Amino acid sequence: SRLEELPILEWAVERDPTDWKAKLYLGNLLASFDRYEEAMAQWRAAVEIDDSYAVLHRNLGFGALHWEENGEEAAEHYRRAIERNPDDHRYYLDLAGILAKHLNKTTAERLELLRGAPEAVQQKWQVAAHLAELLVETGEHDEALAILRAHRFFPWEGARHMRTIWVRCLTERAEAASARGDHAQALADLEAAMEYPRNLGVGRPAHPQDARVYWLAAQEAEALGPGEKRQQYLALAADEPHRGPCAADTYKARALRELGRDDEAAALEQQIRDR
Repeated sequence: SRLEELPILEWAVERDPTDWKAKLYLGNLLASFDRYEEAMAQWRAAVEIDDSYAVLHRNLGFGALHWEENGEEAAEHYRRAIERNPDDHRYYLDLAGILAKHLNKTTAERLELLRGAPEAVQQKWQVAAHLAELLVETGEHDEALAILRAHRFFPWEGARHMRTIWVRCLTERAEAASARGDHAQALADLEAAMEYPRNLGVGRPAHPQDARVYWLAAQEAEALGPGEKRQQYLALAADEPHRGPCAADTYKARALRELGRDDEAAALEQQIRDR
C-alpha cells in the first residue's frame, strides 16, 4: 500500500465495518507509518470479525511482542497462526524465539514445538538448524548429527553458527565416548569436528580457532597408546595462527607446553593474563 491509499482504506472501513480485510490492509499501512497503536486497533477489530487468516494473527503476534512487549499475547497469536497455516516454517521459528527469550520456556518445550511441525516444515534448513541446536543442548547428539549431515544449510555470509553447532555436537559426543572408555570413537568424532563440511555453508577461515579440538584429539590419541597422532595434533594446536586474542589461545598454550616450547607458551600465557 502507498500513502495515497490511506484515505481509500479509511473510507472502505467506514463504509463497511464488517470488511475485515479492509481493516487488515489499513492496519498494515498504518504500521508502515509507525502508527503502531492504530495498526493494532485495526488488526484487533479485523480478527474479531474473522479469525481464520494466519497472517493477521502473525501481525498481531509481531505487534504484541515488539510494540507492546507482551510475550504471552504474542505467543498465543503465533500459535493461532500455526493452527491456521501449519506449513509456514517462519511461524514456528518466531514462536520458538518468543518462548526462549520472553517466556523462559525450556529447551525441551521448544524442541517439542519444532518436532510437532509437519515433516515439510522440519525439512526447511532454518528449522533443521534450530532443531539440531536444541538437540545438542538436550544431549541428543546422534539425532543432532544426523540432521547436520542430512541437510544443506545457507547461513548469511560471514555467519559461523552452523559450524559451532557441528563442533559442539561432535566434541560433546566425543567426551561421552571417552568417559565410557571408547577412545577410538572419541578420536573419530574429534577428527570429524576438525572438518568444514560443505553442506554447513561455512568455509574454513584464514585464522581458525580449532585448537581446543586438536588438544582434545591429542588426549584421546595418547589414551590409545604410543603413536604419531598425539604429536601431530599437539603441533596443529600449537601452530594455529590466531588473528587476535581468543578462547583457543588457552589450548594453544597448553599444546606449546606439552611440546616443550616453554618460551612461546609463557609469552602466550602472559598475553592471556593481560587481556
